Amino acid sequence: MSSSGGEAAAELAALLDTATAALTAWAAADPQQLSAPALGGRLAAFGALAAQVGVAALAAADPQQLADAALGEGIVALGTVSGQLEAQRLRWLAVFDGRGAGAGDRGGSTAGWLGWHTRQGPRHSARIVRLARSLHRQLPATHAALAAGDISVGHADVLAQGTDDLPEDIVAAGEPTLVEAARRLTPHQLRAAVLHWRAHVAPEQVDRDFAAHHERRRLHVSSTLDGLVALDGLLDAEAGNTVLTAISALAGPGGGDDPRTSAQRRADALVDLARHALDSAELPDTGGDRPHINVQVDLQVLLTGTGAADLDFTGPIPAERARQLACDAGISRIITAGASQPLDVGRRTRTVPTHLRRALVTRDRGCVFPGCDRPPAWCDSHHRQHWADGGPTVLSNLVLLCRFHHGMIHRGWTLTHHPDGTTTATPPPDHPTRPHHPPAGPPPSGPPPDPLPDQPPAGPPETPRGPAPPETLRGPAPPDLPTAA
Repeated sequence: MSSSGGEAAAELAALLDTATAALTAWAAADPQQLSAPALGGRLAAFGALAAQVGVAALAAADPQQLADAALGEGIVALGTVSGQLEAQRLRWLAVFDGRGAGAGDRGGSTAGWLGWHTRQGPRHSARIVRLARSLHRQLPATHAALAAGDISVGHADVLAQGTDDLPEDIVAAGEPTLVEAARRLTPHQLRAAVLHWRAHVAPEQVDRDFAAHHERRRLHVSSTLDGLVALDGLLDAEAGNTVLTAISALAGPGGGDDPRTSAQRRADALVDLARHALDSAELPDTGGDRPHINVQVDLQVLLTGTGAADLDFTGPIPAERARQLACDAGISRIITAGASQPLDVGRRTRTVPTHLRRALVTRDRGCVFPGCDRPPAWCDSHHRQHWADGGPTVLSNLVLLCRFHHGMIHRGWTLTHHPDGTTTATPPPDHPTRPHHPPAGPPPSGPPPDPLPDQPPAGPPETPRGPAPPETLRGPAPPDLPTAA
């Protein structure tokens, strides 16, 4: 380390020694000996101590002059000092609160007084006052560990919240064990340990806690002005774990060729769960009909891909999204006079009949996009050439795609089937992501690849009616059809 680096390290050590000496002086002071005005003045001026212990000098110091090890040690030491400083502030605050010294000042309470003088929000101020009360009244060992720099304010807050509603004798008996755990665990880990401890020493209270958490359950779903849907809610531990387990299973680990963030994968997983529930036919009927997504779209919008369609709850969506939904949907023809007067409503028909869907499942066995493992129940039947563009509803013009990859195909990605049975996916020319390839397997060999045709052979759309022959559902895919990887 250079001489300038050594000088900076020595300066930092001296500043930390000054801070420690100041903390020792504060710890030795007895706030009970101060009058309420003097105590309030000292407490309100607590921030001035920062300047006294060298914050101004630290701000002027250049950390670039420190070696990595010295810089890291200084960061840890400053964190310890800040926790020790907070321990002394909480000690003084507990005495101030016990005297009711803040009741006659701004806010009418200690929390209101603290929020006014420190310019903090009411929630934060109330939490600080509750922590000060708990440490002062029934957690002396916790306060001592915080003052010694053995635990953080986060640890102390977890212990205060976990013991605040328990009898003093139970807390006194368990505090040494809890403080020792706090010295070894992170605050998150400590919270779980405290919950286990509560279940042993106060099982009735834990049952009441769980019932109270269950009563707080809520879910708000609302449309925003910019066309999004906002979710906000709370679940108890059991219900939340159920949701997290299902979402985690569908969201997957990410990485690789998947460009989505973790939050985006969780959002897509939640939608997949809802769509699977709608497709399962196990939800109760609404208005005498199975619950389903209603999309109202003008025929010309569907044919041209230009314009917008309307959803029941959330309003307009782009035409291309409507075309994606129409790939595998029930279609009802509605003739109107003008914009809103229906004259005739036709019978609903499936764009992909049930027996053809079964044959497609037998052939593809899940999403055909390279590397995807979504099973058939989570997949759409995609028309390689859209039926609105004249594409026939026949097996050779259909593939199974999960909702995420189905959307990618409608945004310009193309699939190519190779003679060896593998499939590659290629992004549109203006897309920065490289082509998606199968995760493993030999490279394609033999004659050049045969792209999945964008224009199947011309002819009238074929929409088979009635049940499929048994051998079609049980046997392998016909030899002239592409077999997905």
